[in-house]
Amino acid sequence: MRDPRAFLAGSLLLAACATAPIQQRETDRLSRLHTGATVTEFRTIFPKAYIGGISGAFQAWVLRGKRYAPFEGGADVVSGRVADYLHFYFHSDTLVQWGAPGDWEQSFNITIEHR
Repeated sequence: MRDPRAFLAGSLLLAACATAPIQQRETDRLSRLHTGATVTEFRTIFPKAYIGGISGAFQAWVLRGKRYAPFEGGADVVSGRVADYLHFYFHSDTLVQWGAPGDWEQSFNITIEHR
Protein backbone atom coordinates (compact mmCIF):
# COMPACT_ATOMS: atom_id res chain seq x y z
CA MET A 1 0.00 0.00 0.00
CA ARG A 2 1.26 3.46 -0.89
CA ASP A 3 2.00 6.08 1.70
CA PRO A 4 -0.92 8.60 1.71
CA ARG A 5 1.48 11.36 2.76
CA ALA A 6 3.21 11.11 -0.62
CA PHE A 7 -0.12 11.62 -2.40
CA LEU A 8 -0.96 14.58 -0.17
CA ALA A 9 2.45 16.17 -0.76
CA GLY A 10 2.07 15.76 -4.53
CA SER A 11 -1.44 17.26 -4.44
CA LEU A 12 -0.24 20.25 -2.44
CA LEU A 13 2.63 20.78 -4.87
CA LEU A 14 0.25 20.79 -7.86
CA ALA A 15 -2.14 23.15 -6.10
CA ALA A 16 0.76 25.50 -5.36
CA CYS A 17 1.50 25.64 -9.11
CA ALA A 18 -1.91 27.15 -9.92
CA THR A 19 -1.77 30.34 -11.98
CA ALA A 20 -2.85 33.65 -10.43
CA PRO A 21 -6.37 34.98 -11.12
CA ILE A 22 -6.83 37.38 -14.05
CA GLN A 23 -6.93 40.50 -11.83
CA GLN A 24 -3.44 39.71 -10.53
CA ARG A 25 -2.08 38.81 -13.98
CA GLU A 26 -3.44 42.05 -15.49
CA THR A 27 -2.38 44.41 -12.67
CA ASP A 28 -0.13 46.53 -14.91
CA ARG A 29 -2.77 47.13 -17.56
CA LEU A 30 -5.55 47.63 -14.99
CA SER A 31 -3.45 50.33 -13.31
CA ARG A 32 -3.57 52.30 -16.60
CA LEU A 33 -7.38 52.17 -16.68
CA HIS A 34 -9.59 54.69 -14.89
CA THR A 35 -13.28 55.44 -14.59
CA GLY A 36 -14.16 57.99 -17.22
CA ALA A 37 -11.97 56.25 -19.83
CA THR A 38 -13.53 56.00 -23.27
CA VAL A 39 -14.16 52.73 -25.09
CA THR A 40 -11.35 53.70 -27.48
CA GLU A 41 -8.89 54.12 -24.58
CA PHE A 42 -10.09 50.85 -23.07
CA ARG A 43 -9.63 48.98 -26.37
CA THR A 44 -6.07 50.33 -26.60
CA ILE A 45 -5.27 48.80 -23.21
CA PHE A 46 -7.33 45.61 -23.68
CA PRO A 47 -7.52 44.85 -27.42
CA LYS A 48 -8.74 41.27 -26.84
CA ALA A 49 -11.83 42.35 -24.87
CA TYR A 50 -15.23 41.85 -26.48
CA ILE A 51 -18.75 43.19 -25.97
CA GLY A 52 -20.59 40.75 -23.72
CA GLY A 53 -23.89 42.59 -23.35
CA ILE A 54 -25.81 45.78 -24.06
CA SER A 55 -28.75 47.32 -22.22
CA GLY A 56 -29.86 50.76 -23.39
CA ALA A 57 -26.91 53.15 -23.11
CA PHE A 58 -24.91 50.58 -21.11
CA GLN A 59 -22.34 48.23 -22.61
CA ALA A 60 -20.54 45.43 -20.80
CA TRP A 61 -17.15 44.46 -22.18
CA VAL A 62 -15.51 41.18 -21.18
CA LEU A 63 -11.87 40.27 -20.83
CA ARG A 64 -11.28 36.52 -20.84
CA GLY A 65 -8.20 34.65 -19.77
CA LYS A 66 -7.32 31.12 -18.81
CA ARG A 67 -5.33 29.99 -15.84
CA TYR A 68 -3.99 26.70 -14.59
CA ALA A 69 -6.09 25.57 -11.60
CA PRO A 70 -6.54 21.79 -11.93
CA PHE A 71 -8.41 21.33 -8.65
CA GLU A 72 -10.85 24.21 -9.10
CA GLY A 73 -14.45 23.49 -10.07
CA GLY A 74 -15.00 23.80 -13.80
CA ALA A 75 -11.36 23.09 -14.69
CA ASP A 76 -10.78 21.26 -17.97
CA VAL A 77 -10.06 17.63 -17.16
CA VAL A 78 -7.22 17.36 -19.70
CA SER A 79 -5.45 20.72 -19.41
CA GLY A 80 -6.36 21.68 -15.84
CA ARG A 81 -7.19 25.18 -17.06
CA VAL A 82 -10.17 27.29 -16.04
CA ALA A 83 -11.60 30.42 -17.69
CA ASP A 84 -11.28 33.73 -15.84
CA TYR A 85 -13.27 36.85 -16.67
CA LEU A 86 -13.33 40.56 -15.88
CA HIS A 87 -16.31 42.76 -16.74
CA PHE A 88 -16.09 46.45 -17.71
CA TYR A 89 -19.25 48.59 -17.72
CA PHE A 90 -19.62 51.64 -19.93
CA HIS A 91 -22.40 54.23 -20.05
CA SER A 92 -22.49 56.30 -23.23
CA ASP A 93 -18.99 55.02 -24.11
CA THR A 94 -17.49 56.04 -20.75
CA LEU A 95 -16.17 53.52 -18.19
CA VAL A 96 -18.21 53.67 -14.99
CA GLN A 97 -17.22 50.41 -13.23
CA TRP A 98 -15.34 47.17 -13.61
CA GLY A 99 -14.99 43.98 -11.62
CA ALA A 100 -15.40 40.23 -11.46
CA PRO A 101 -18.46 38.45 -12.88
CA GLY A 102 -21.41 38.94 -10.54
CA ASP A 103 -20.12 42.19 -9.05
CA TRP A 104 -22.23 44.68 -11.00
CA GLU A 105 -24.58 42.99 -13.51
CA GLN A 106 -27.67 43.64 -11.40
CA SER A 107 -26.82 47.34 -11.03
CA PHE A 108 -26.69 47.76 -14.80
CA ASN A 109 -29.48 45.28 -15.65
CA ILE A 110 -27.25 43.51 -18.19
CA THR A 111 -27.03 39.84 -19.07
CA ILE A 112 -23.46 39.07 -20.09
CA GLU A 113 -22.41 36.36 -22.54
CA HIS A 114 -19.11 34.59 -21.98
CA ARG A 115 -17.32 33.08 -24.97
